[in-house]
Amino acid sequence: LSSNDVFELSKTHEIANHTRSHFWNERIPVDQMVTQLIDCKNALEDMTGKPVTGYAYPNGKYNDELLALLKALGLFQMTKAFQASVQALIL
Repeated sequence: LSSNDVFELSKTHEIANHTRSHFWNERIPVDQMVTQLIDCKNALEDMTGKPVTGYAYPNGKYNDELLALLKALGLFQMTKAFQASVQALIL
């Protein structure tokens, strides 16, 4: 999606963080988690002009370190998407 597409979507939908490059978060060091989350949050906030407080776990994966980090970064609306739901939306 282009920056303009994200902006237009943000008018009617919540835009949430999903990391910068879709890493499986429990497999990377904390400093890389921070970079992934902050880069994505900043980019989305720049595109939408709105605070980003939502987060969806890539591949549904998380651990206690990630949960604490999300809270510290102000990402409180954590959700988990399932592949079946994504496939249903694509059909």
